[in-house]
Amino acid sequence: MKTEQGLELKSRAVIRDIEPGGYAECSHCNQSIKFQAKCRELKQVICNVYRKGTWIRVDHYHGECYSLAGDPHGKAEATQSLRAKFTRAANSRAKQITRDEQLAKELTAV
Repeated sequence: MKTEQGLELKSRAVIRDIEPGGYAECSHCNQSIKFQAKCRELKQVICNVYRKGTWIRVDHYHGECYSLAGDPHGKAEATQSLRAKFTRAANSRAKQITRDEQLAKELTAV
């Protein structure tokens, strides 16, 4: 299967924070991947797995287990999630709107 752009879909791995309330089982050690408030530096690797261009599953790994498993879906990318990008963009825009509104008030008060 190919994307609209004609690219072949293939497995990939990304590094993500472990989020509170999430549940996943590590594909390497079969232990649950748990959020720990005191260990914010812990990461998980999430892999979309494709076979012959068709998506078949999502694998989850503890950060250290992915390396121990031999990086089975390639080097894990440390890119930001879309949710994080959109949240930062929305926060930045909200701050800009607030600054614009304050400036408008100052100009009309003069």
